[in-house]
Amino acid sequence: MLEQSASAWLAYAPTAPQGYVLRGTGRLKRGDPRARETDFRQAIALEPRTVIAYTRLGDVRFLQKRFTQAEQFYEQALEYDPEQSRHYRNWPICSCFKNSQKKL
Repeated sequence: MLEQSASAWLAYAPTAPQGYVLRGTGRLKRGDPRARETDFRQAIALEPRTVIAYTRLGDVRFLQKRFTQAEQFYEQALEYDPEQSRHYRNWPICSCFKNSQKKL
């Protein structure tokens, strides 16, 4: 539903980064890795300070167990919006997983 609504929005406003973030979030929930990443990157291309797109890209990398890259996206989100704690959500977990992988 979210993905369809966002796609309809983008049909009318194709330069709205929020539409790409919403559609990417719908795809993230559905488990479509390529399409979700494309949408988040499109949002950043349209507006480089789209903080939630960096956070969502971090979430994508986190789900892919690419913890170093996830941390980099979370750091970018925090650079643009240091007051938002939601960017910290998976960051400590990334560090734990990254450190445990080094020990293996």
